[in-house]
Amino acid sequence: MSDIHYAIPDLYHSLREKYIAEDVDFNQVIEQFMEECGAALYNHYKEEKDNRKIRISAIGQCERMQWYKAHDYEQEEPADKLYLTFMQGHLMEALLKAVIKISGHKVKDEQAKLSVAGVQGSCDAVVDNELVDFKTASNWSFDKFKDDHIKDDSFGYLEQISAYAHALGKKKAHFIVLNKNTGELKLTSVNTLKNIEDHVIYVKDVVSKAVPPDHPVWAVNANGELDMRCSFCGFKQECHGVLQSKTFGKITKHYVVDEDAGNF
Repeated sequence: MSDIHYAIPDLYHSLREKYIAEDVDFNQVIEQFMEECGAALYNHYKEEKDNRKIRISAIGQCERMQWYKAHDYEQEEPADKLYLTFMQGHLMEALLKAVIKISGHKVKDEQAKLSVAGVQGSCDAVVDNELVDFKTASNWSFDKFKDDHIKDDSFGYLEQISAYAHALGKKKAHFIVLNKNTGELKLTSVNTLKNIEDHVIYVKDVVSKAVPPDHPVWAVNANGELDMRCSFCGFKQECHGVLQSKTFGKITKHYVVDEDAGNF
């Protein structure tokens, strides 16, 4: 029986030796891979707007951001260079799943539709009967994924995967993370999941209110600089009002100009 803990070395072996496991329908795997790559491009151009007020994939993110989205505030357009970055995640997930299958590991429940307390979402896959979420990461983000935990989970990955696990009745889960700068892969196992149903119910209550929740304590530091999560947020102008941008090398930071500006 295949074991999730050997998925990464087996994937490398399959690529290096051009090894195809005996019971694999190679042509079917390739066909599905091509369909998923095509779907990533097709959906960008043709998929209708997601009108869900709350999504499982965002359930661990800033509740104020989720409030703005649920109340149909207009988001800033992402920088042009980010469109391909977003699509890259879908393409690399399809590639990793394909090679994992070719190397002999069992993959099922791909994009299975799930629900927690009425909030909808879909998981990436179940590999060797273990829940897996695929992530692509920069060098900096990659280093946050350890063998058995995530250091500084700023983007709510634990809440997200805990929700998938809850819906599937799983007691543990795993991340397979690709460093998009180096091609290195890492398996991070999460053996302690969060009590997510209560959190989902709480977020549903927060976004149903007429005004947003208070700014999180981490949003702005003593120098008026926005936290990285706020800098990437498409609602930062609505949330914080007038901002000043300063560039330090390749990094742009945002600073609050008028603390009394912004909505609410």
